[in-house]
Amino acid sequence: GKLVDILNIQQSDRLRFSLLHRVMSATGQSHYSELVAIIGGMGPAAGVKLQELIVSRRRDVKIDSDHIPVLAYTNPQIPPRTGPHGDKSVPEIIRSIKSMERAGATRYVLACNTVHIYAKEIQASVSIPMISLIECTVDHTIKVLG
Repeated sequence: GKLVDILNIQQSDRLRFSLLHRVMSATGQSHYSELVAIIGGMGPAAGVKLQELIVSRRRDVKIDSDHIPVLAYTNPQIPPRTGPHGDKSVPEIIRSIKSMERAGATRYVLACNTVHIYAKEIQASVSIPMISLIECTVDHTIKVLG
C-alpha cells in the first residue's frame, strides 16, 4: 500500500513518519509476520504519538485487520536520559524491550530521540532488532533532499 504524502504531515511529525515508514517496511503490507514493540514512557506522549501515526496515517487500510500489529509499552519508570547520569536509563530500557520480546515482539522502536545515544549498548543486550529513529531520519533526509 501507499503511504501518506509527507507534505501533509506537520514538521514535527515528519521524523516520526519516517519511522512509521520503516515500521511498515519491516512488517510488509499484506501479511504481517512481524510484531513491532513501541517502547515509550520517555516522555509518554512520544510513544502514544507514534502509535497514533501508525494507525491514522495509513490510506490502504480497509478493515481493522489491515493495521500493523503493534505492542505499545509506556514505562514512565525509565530514569531521565539527559545529564551526567543519562546512562542509568539503559538497564530499564533493556528490561522494557525484553518484556516486549517475551510478549512476542520481533522488532522494537525507541520512541525517544535522546536515548538513541545508547542504541548500540541497548541493541547488544537484546536479541530482536531495533528500528532506529536515527537511521530513519537519515534515510528520510536523503530521500527529501536527493
